[in-house]
Amino acid sequence: MAEAADIQTQRDLDIVRAWFATQDIPVELHVIADDDRPPGAVSHQQILAVVPHDRWADTVYALQHWPTDARPDLIGAVVAAPVDQHRLLPMALRLLGGSGAAFPVTDVAVIDHVSAVVQKPVTTVNPLGTEIDQVLTTLVTTSLELVRDTNRDPSWARPPRTGAGPSDIAEGLKQQYSTELAAPDQENDPVAAAIAILVTLCEQVAAEDGTGDGLAASVASIDWADIAESSTNPYVAAINATLALGLYAEPSVEAECVSSEGL
Repeated sequence: MAEAADIQTQRDLDIVRAWFATQDIPVELHVIADDDRPPGAVSHQQILAVVPHDRWADTVYALQHWPTDARPDLIGAVVAAPVDQHRLLPMALRLLGGSGAAFPVTDVAVIDHVSAVVQKPVTTVNPLGTEIDQVLTTLVTTSLELVRDTNRDPSWARPPRTGAGPSDIAEGLKQQYSTELAAPDQENDPVAAAIAILVTLCEQVAAEDGTGDGLAASVASIDWADIAESSTNPYVAAINATLALGLYAEPSVEAECVSSEGL
C-alpha cells in the first residue's frame, strides 16, 4: 500500500508540474499531508502549488477550467495558493483530483499548514481590512433586508433594521478618512481607493428598491466553481477590489497598491 501511495503521489506531482508548464505559470511545488483525501486516492498526501500573486487570477481561471477529461490520471488533491514577496496571501483553491471543480479553501488550518510548509507568514488582516469586512457585511445585510421588505405582505409589521443605513455609513467613511481622500496623490493611495469603492457601494445600496440585481443578489449568485465569471458582476468586482486593497493598506501608512484580479 505504501508503494502504491508513493507511486500515486509522484504521478500526481508530474501531472501538476506538466500542466502548470502548459499554462506558462511559474510554480513552486510541494508534497503536503492530506487529511481529507478524495475518493479513490490511496495516498495521504496532496500537491501544493505556490504561485506569484500577480499570476493568481490566471491560476484561478486555469484551475477552474481544467477539464476533467484532460486530467483522468490525476488522483490526489491539488492545493494552490498565492505568495507576494515574502508573504502568503490568506486564500487558496483546492482541486479534487480527476473529478470535480476547484473550490476556495475556507479552512484556516489549511492556510496555516501551507504557511508552515513554504515558510512564509500569512498576510494578517489590518484595521482597515477589518473595517472593510464589517462595512461589506452591513451593506449585504441592508440589501437583503430591502429585498425581504419588498416581498413581504405590506400588512405585516416590518422587522427593525439591523444596522446603520448605507448613506450614514458613507458619510462616516468620508469623515473618518477625509485626510486620505483629500490627499493630492489619493488616486495612487490604496486606502483612498478602498474607501472610494466602499462609498460608491454605499450609494448604490442606498439607491436599491429591493427589486433587480442588488448587492445581496449579486453575492448570493457567485459561482464558487467559476470565480472569474462571477467577477464580471460589477458588485462582485468592487468587493474583490476593496478586499484586495484592504490586505495591503493601512491608514496613514505608505502601502503598496496591488492588482485585485482573481480574489
